[in-house]
Amino acid sequence: MGTLRTIRYKVRKGLYEFTRHARDEMQADGLSLADVRRVILLGRLKNRQMGDPRGIRFVISGCAHDGREVDVICRVLSVSGRVRVITVYAKEDEA
Repeated sequence: MGTLRTIRYKVRKGLYEFTRHARDEMQADGLSLADVRRVILLGRLKNRQMGDPRGIRFVISGCAHDGREVDVICRVLSVSGRVRVITVYAKEDEA
């Protein structure tokens, strides 16, 4: 269960966590916690990925503080109700 509205509410309340992979990807792309929060709170829901047996994954697309387009993939955990950020990546400009 979860919607973009629910995800945003939980993020505003601090009810979220990051996988190790998400933290590694943030570091590799030079993204901060503030960038990820900005994408979740101001971005648009790009896709719902329904095929994972662990639950629906939400792809949220938005802009980091420096203007780069970023995708955040997350899910709402069924047991704790927290938002888990699975991965984060800055999209590269295609030349």
